Amino acid sequence: MTPKMYEKLRFMGLALAGGKSNKTHLAVIDYFPSEKKLFLTHLFRDIGEQEGLSGDTVLVDLIQGNCEQLHSIAVDAPLIAPPCIRCKTPCSSVETCKKPEILWMWEHHKKQHGKKRPNKIFTPYTERCVEQFLTDGLEQPFQFDHALGANRAPMWARMVFLSQQLKGISLIETLPRLTAWRMGRELKISKNTLLNYKNSIGGIVHRQAILDKWIDSEWLFIYSQDAKQMVKDAHVFEAVLSGFTAFLQYKKLCESPPRGFPKDEAWVSFPKIDFADHLAL
Repeated sequence: MTPKMYEKLRFMGLALAGGKSNKTHLAVIDYFPSEKKLFLTHLFRDIGEQEGLSGDTVLVDLIQGNCEQLHSIAVDAPLIAPPCIRCKTPCSSVETCKKPEILWMWEHHKKQHGKKRPNKIFTPYTERCVEQFLTDGLEQPFQFDHALGANRAPMWARMVFLSQQLKGISLIETLPRLTAWRMGRELKISKNTLLNYKNSIGGIVHRQAILDKWIDSEWLFIYSQDAKQMVKDAHVFEAVLSGFTAFLQYKKLCESPPRGFPKDEAWVSFPKIDFADHLAL
């Protein structure tokens, strides 16, 4: 798709919660290429079970009912399982495996081993190469849960189910924390604010600080009532961050995997360091 072909292109950001929860949020962002404007046009909050319909059905119906000119949906949940879960080849051990993903993990492990704290051997049935890389491969150390760790495994299972209902729609995996970080650094926001915007204590203040700069940048128009909800709830905030990431991915302003990264392995979309220098809406 090229923007000049369309009056409008739509992107969605999905902050996913458990299937029995009503804490899922969906942000709808519309891009008008002729006007070079990006708008947060809808913010659907607290999506869950309604009148005998499961939360999954309600969510899918909501997406399908708003998919006019939809380009992609960015989701803050794993879309691809770790390599050992996907593998169908009989295997004796992780030490003898010759799959590219496992060899890459071993190389990464050896590089990190021997630092201040011993680096435990990876578990390729819960973690992926991308989690290993993002932990210490960026300008700031980050710690992310494994794709099939205790917190994210249920989200992966739900996305396996939802993906079957959303066939034909482009899904992008994202980590809102990375988008907040890269965006915030471009906006000259303090590290403390960017690293603590989800905190239960003080998080509201940090989110407000980020949002004020984001609105001033004019990268995305956000209505005041939606801005209030983003400040109030960190997960609503992250739904919008994910939708913005989908737009940046469309604009080719997200990072590519590093050299030597296994070509068939999962990757996560997040902005390039200098994306703002090239963000010509």
